[in-house]
Amino acid sequence: MPKPTTAERFWAKVDKAGPIPECRPELGPCWIWTGSTSHGYGRLQAAGKVMGAHRFAYELLVGPIPEGLEPDHLCRVSACVKAIADEHGPAHLEPVTHRENMLRGETIGAVNSRKTHCRRGHPFTPENTQRYGTDRACKTCRNADKRARYVATRPSLRPTCGNGHPWTEENTYRPPSGKRQCRTCRREAKARRR
Repeated sequence: MPKPTTAERFWAKVDKAGPIPECRPELGPCWIWTGSTSHGYGRLQAAGKVMGAHRFAYELLVGPIPEGLEPDHLCRVSACVKAIADEHGPAHLEPVTHRENMLRGETIGAVNSRKTHCRRGHPFTPENTQRYGTDRACKTCRNADKRARYVATRPSLRPTCGNGHPWTEENTYRPPSGKRQCRTCRREAKARRR
């Protein structure tokens, strides 16, 4: 009995009646790899090495993957191997750069890169965005936080004393030492001593 070819072994483990992806129903049903998987991605031994089933499908049906690109699952189903369009819908694999592939996903970095405003509602515009490598921060929030820390470490800048009394002209006492004191707090301290 002749040994099956790699392509025959591949097609024996492909279910062309897979689910329709929830995130992109217009793509039609997935072709699901039913063989061995690793982290959800199909694995196949071809030409003496183990490779991704989706990579094998792309090279078998479309041709070589261009240098510097990798197949991205448009359907977000990692076991899908649909590399070409058929009567049910377009292809589910598209060659893109690694960066584009990561940004299209649902990783923390991908989700954060799609945000248009910071957690306090300030827009991520070029003027309001500080970049730290691949990370970014809101300049408005950063400056407000710096100011709050600065004020917290300098009692002379706080709008109230430690007990919450406002630093008004009438409520501020300056002894010869020069350090301001709250008149209300002084009165309360004297009353407690009596």
